[in-house]
Amino acid sequence: SLHTLQLNVGYAPDVFGGLHRQAESALAQAEAQRYQAEAAYLTLTANVAAAAIQQASLIAQIRDAEALVASDRKTLETLRRSLQAGELAAADVTAQEVVVAQAEQALPPLNKQLAPKGRTLSARNKALKRWGAGLFNLNGEAHREHRRILMPAFHKNSVDAYCTAMTAIIEDELRQWRPG
Repeated sequence: SLHTLQLNVGYAPDVFGGLHRQAESALAQAEAQRYQAEAAYLTLTANVAAAAIQQASLIAQIRDAEALVASDRKTLETLRRSLQAGELAAADVTAQEVVVAQAEQALPPLNKQLAPKGRTLSARNKALKRWGAGLFNLNGEAHREHRRILMPAFHKNSVDAYCTAMTAIIEDELRQWRPG
């Protein structure tokens, strides 16, 4: 009896490195997308911080304007009592009424500015919550607990094992990759 052993081996040479460049390009695109996502997150958090500062400023301005109105009204009441007692002229009371009216006119625009800011800030906060509370967004005990869970994955031996596994997976995928 005659036995014949036959072996066919095929290899598509990548003479000009096209396949290798395609793989590098895919990795670069993935890294670029990661950086774009990080940039979007940083932009969002900066916008939230700016909106919070602006909202706090408006709240402080409203509080100060309300305190001014209250003070001006007390002065007006004191002047009215003095007018009734005959100690002042009516022109003094009228002048104080003008001061109170002017102080009261400062409040509506501030309240109007504050209303949309509050809605904007809450919408941004919702977007941040959807983005997720990563390790960098946590404080205190929650941060320590998440870090305790995550840190073993980043020990040197684990990372070395990931590199070996990732290299094997990439090489396997490149071998199976067919143009077209």
